[in-house]
Amino acid sequence: MQNNPKFFFLLYRMLMVAIIVLLVTACSGTRYLMPTPYIYDGNKSAGFETLSLPLRTKSIDLLYVTDRKPETNAGKTFAYGYKRSLSMAFGSVTVILGMDTNWNQLIKASQTSNRHRKIKLNIGNVIEQGRYPYTPYPLLKDEDGLVRQDPAAFISFDTTNSKFQAELNRRLAIAPKKEVFIYIHGYNNSFTTAAYTLSELWHFSGRETVPILYTWPAGRGGFSGYGYDRESGEFTIFHLKQFLQSLAANPKIEKLHILAHSRGTDVILSALRELFIEAIALGNDPHSFYRIANLILAAPDLDIEVVSQRLTAERISLNIENMTIYTSSQDRAIRLSGLLFDSISRMGTLVTNDLNRKNEFFRLMAGQLMSLNNVNFIEMRGKTDFFGHGYFYNNPAVSSDLIMQLRYGAAPGKEYDRPIKPSGPNSWVIADDYYIKLE
Repeated sequence: MQNNPKFFFLLYRMLMVAIIVLLVTACSGTRYLMPTPYIYDGNKSAGFETLSLPLRTKSIDLLYVTDRKPETNAGKTFAYGYKRSLSMAFGSVTVILGMDTNWNQLIKASQTSNRHRKIKLNIGNVIEQGRYPYTPYPLLKDEDGLVRQDPAAFISFDTTNSKFQAELNRRLAIAPKKEVFIYIHGYNNSFTTAAYTLSELWHFSGRETVPILYTWPAGRGGFSGYGYDRESGEFTIFHLKQFLQSLAANPKIEKLHILAHSRGTDVILSALRELFIEAIALGNDPHSFYRIANLILAAPDLDIEVVSQRLTAERISLNIENMTIYTSSQDRAIRLSGLLFDSISRMGTLVTNDLNRKNEFFRLMAGQLMSLNNVNFIEMRGKTDFFGHGYFYNNPAVSSDLIMQLRYGAAPGKEYDRPIKPSGPNSWVIADDYYIKLE
């Protein structure tokens, strides 16, 4: 066995999985408010003081949609774990930005990089408000011998979906913008961790949209955690499609903004691919039907050759107003994923120099980029943590750039108020000197 190449290959892969698990789980624990984006540091024009009273609170009420299985946590309260549920549910989760902090102190901390104390995050109530029927729907044989899905399941879906739409419309009514901001997390994220990330990003994005957390069954941890989460990402596709179709059917929503991280990027691209194929087959225009203004892929854990088929061959990007892909050569988790799957490159570590390789595939990629004017690759060359995987919220330059897109609709380039430097066709570099003075 010791001289068996298959044994060593299996051992190698087991080692890679173990290291990925170690890297991603090592950063779990107490969570504090993310660093202040550079555009707000010392800037009085963040706009927090102009928010209506219902939005001026340190307790953020997030709408969530999930196919995690409900459970009772250690405190004997309702929660969601990593196990999969055959039915999708929606509800409300409260995230508190600073238990011992008032609103004025929170806003002061949100406009400076030199905080006197850390703002600790806590989870409040988790309230499930509705549950959709189990999928797949039961099959029945009618009097003619034809097998069809149980009509009762469709009635149950419509009943629950009406409740969801009513709750969504209530939130849209008090939102300054009639837009929805969706966050889809990555590997090894718990329900709580994902809720923290969305609440922070929504807070710093001006609290102008309706935030919705789409959280899938991840966070098992342990040696088999990466494989389990990866397949959970495949499991959730059908429910994610149901959710997005429900949003598209709501005429009060003017725009959708979707941010996906790590393995969540594969989840959203797979769902959109199937939805767009279905829409086109039905004679609908996916761009106008789904109204996706921004699709942002942060640190995507995707094989570059697979992505080339999704973005170019299948033309997903043509049905989205703007697509932004953040990458970093410092992302250790993505690099290890590349070793595990033997990729020629992972999308999350793709940099400008890769596109200049004397390689037929990368020359083709560079050529395709020139034709996709609504897709931008942004390479992060600034500071980040040791793992280099959460820079989309812990690097103040990248979070600033996110805000400039989501809140102000700014295009890349200093002349459009996003001071990132061009590095190639639709390719940019973002560094720690990112600065713009808001009016």
